[in-house]
Amino acid sequence: PDLHDIVVAARNAGMRFVGIETNAILLDTQGAAAELASAGLDRALVSFHSMDPETLVTLTGSRTSLPRAIGGIRALLDAGIQVNINCVTTALNYRELPEITTFLSGLRPACSRSRVPFRGPAFTVVLARLPGERPYVPRGDKP
Repeated sequence: PDLHDIVVAARNAGMRFVGIETNAILLDTQGAAAELASAGLDRALVSFHSMDPETLVTLTGSRTSLPRAIGGIRALLDAGIQVNINCVTTALNYRELPEITTFLSGLRPACSRSRVPFRGPAFTVVLARLPGERPYVPRGDKP
């Protein structure tokens, strides 16, 4: 079955909320997000890791992923789907935090939540280099 059928089956089974985890790349095509919304999808957790195309290629292996991910996020929002963004910060993308947070802030109020967590010792190292970003960066390994 395709994703549309899975969403319909979940709704028919009585699930109150139906969500997906995605990088949104395949949702930038004409009508894909709207079709999922009409099937009953109401939320999406989108992994978004970089505003730099070369960094994204290193992280995802895809040369077309940045414009397609942004297009997919916008298509989800346009379809009325609640979007939460998750960006795991790594040694490859921590310098982009100001640009990433600016981009994500531009999606509000439509985007319901964005997170930029750090894992392990990177939290202390990165915040020492970007002290102005502290209010926007939760520690990923804390409950």
